[in-house]
Amino acid sequence: MTYNNRAKGFIEVYKDNIKIRRLIKNEVFKIEKSNCNLVVKITHVKPNENWSYEIDVNIKVSGTMNKYWGGPRDVKTGHFYSNIQRNRDIRNHVKSEIKNFIKLFGIQPYYVDIKKVTVCDKV
Repeated sequence: MTYNNRAKGFIEVYKDNIKIRRLIKNEVFKIEKSNCNLVVKITHVKPNENWSYEIDVNIKVSGTMNKYWGGPRDVKTGHFYSNIQRNRDIRNHVKSEIKNFIKLFGIQPYYVDIKKVTVCDKV
């Protein structure tokens, strides 16, 4: 079986089976590193628009991140250089956890892409 069929098969199973959707959406990731303390939850999984073998994942995030020159900042209300940079930093901190979780379903980590990052007060 090729990876292309696995990704398509995973999306079909995700759409059809409510238990799989609940399993994925109810998983809460707590990332505690030296420069971040984030709580992450997957909100949606969908096929990539351009490549059929890739999967896009949307996430919801809350918590704090440290910047180089300051202390911990809340990701929702803290001052960052830009929202784009904040979301890029969040993606970099959480990508290994998300990709390793999706790997449990038979999808290779390099086919998983984190697209939309929603920042909220509490996950």
